[in-house]
Amino acid sequence: MDLIFFRHGAAQPHRINTPDEQRRLVDSGRVKTRRAAKKLRKRPLRKPITILSSPAMRALQTGLIIKETLADSAFDVVDAIYTGNTKELKEAISALPHGGTCIIVGHEPLLSNWVGDLIGVSCHIRKSGYVMLRKLDDAGYNAVGLHRSEATY
Repeated sequence: MDLIFFRHGAAQPHRINTPDEQRRLVDSGRVKTRRAAKKLRKRPLRKPITILSSPAMRALQTGLIIKETLADSAFDVVDAIYTGNTKELKEAISALPHGGTCIIVGHEPLLSNWVGDLIGVSCHIRKSGYVMLRKLDDAGYNAVGLHRSEATY
């Protein structure tokens, strides 16, 4: 299974009266997410494609833009992507069909931490950016694509 860690687009600023989970994408966040999703569509993605999203509104909106762009994909919400529960995220991923692509839509620094745990590289994923990891037999993962992201080896 290939893994793509995709950070949500730019969202409304933090406000005292708005819970973090309800913050929505702003116009520029939608535009940059759509652009990133189109670049992702040009990559050789293994089928089936499943998008797992954090329940936060900005991640849901990002995930739905990706789903719209990659027409042939499934979509589900996984609370662990917001809470940072690695065990629950691994369980959700392992329940997916083998050999496909899983796009995990979430938040920093959780996404970068998960990428670092998998490939031993420090990285930072900017808003509407992603890191694509390809499974290498039983030897683990290798980064095969970056968009709006930096990796430090």
